[in-house]
Amino acid sequence: MKKDSMNKIINDSWGFAEARILNTCFKLKIFDKINDGNNTIEKLVHAYNYNPSIMKSMFFVLINKNILTFENNRYHINSDYFDFIVSTESKYIGNIWKTHEYLNNNLWNNLELFAKDESSKENLFAFEDNNHWKNILPYLNSLASNTSETISNYFPNNNIRVLDIGCGSAKLLSTLLEDHPNWVGVGIDNPSPIANATNNNIKLIEDGRLQLLPQDIFFYNKDIGEFDIVVLSNILHGYNKEQIIKLLNMVDKYLDSGGRLLINEFIIDENSEDIMQHIYNIQFSMTGNGKSFYLDDLDNLLNYCGYYYSKSIELDSPYNCILYSKNKPKL
Repeated sequence: MKKDSMNKIINDSWGFAEARILNTCFKLKIFDKINDGNNTIEKLVHAYNYNPSIMKSMFFVLINKNILTFENNRYHINSDYFDFIVSTESKYIGNIWKTHEYLNNNLWNNLELFAKDESSKENLFAFEDNNHWKNILPYLNSLASNTSETISNYFPNNNIRVLDIGCGSAKLLSTLLEDHPNWVGVGIDNPSPIANATNNNIKLIEDGRLQLLPQDIFFYNKDIGEFDIVVLSNILHGYNKEQIIKLLNMVDKYLDSGGRLLINEFIIDENSEDIMQHIYNIQFSMTGNGKSFYLDDLDNLLNYCGYYYSKSIELDSPYNCILYSKNKPKL
């Protein structure tokens, strides 16, 4: 038993090695190659001149993590993971390796300094460097693609105007518009993500259904009018309480009388044993001015600004999607 505990400590303190194995598989498109029939060590070595000893050990680790299985002398992708790691699938999230590698090299290596509160934060999403955004947007797309469809399916196809503040890649916003022909939308973000989002949404823009504006998310643009829905997706955790209050008060100016605020955020569930919610919290603390929310804390903050809980949309993702309105619920 003590040996198992010792091995676990050694393994956990060497977790960076496991991350490198998975990210290397994404970089080399190993899962695509297995799916295409190169599902033995011999085939991979013959086709791509890989090191057989290293590949065998990498696959052993992936089998241990239940990502791969080994049957009839062939490697197979576990069906629970298939949609997320094969690049042709709509839920593919393999592009996360670029951002996670950046975080591992530039932030997590400095966790000791952050823990002692001796290191300055680096706002990961405040960069104006377009090359940086080219790396980070696939990561945002991966996250958004696994929630957009579920959120979109919740809403009927009425005549709706939607504003996405901090729209990033505009994946969520474009999905809402594509699924609802009677909707029109506006997205706001920094110039670099807006430039990339524009290139990916030419048809919606040419059809007059989507407008993408490069501007500070805290700037109130009275010229764009009022909206039925305002979206804040993965925005609040990057800012402190004072900044969030400022943002929510501005959102109030955009909402029409019956409008709703859609918040898509990482929420810490005190009753959950999932460690990822706390890893995300550490990451947010290192990459912005904010942190993850406990649900009660988020509700209290929204209530303070005059918003009240309306509805939750259940997602198969790390996020919680919650609708708020300006109308206080009847008791």
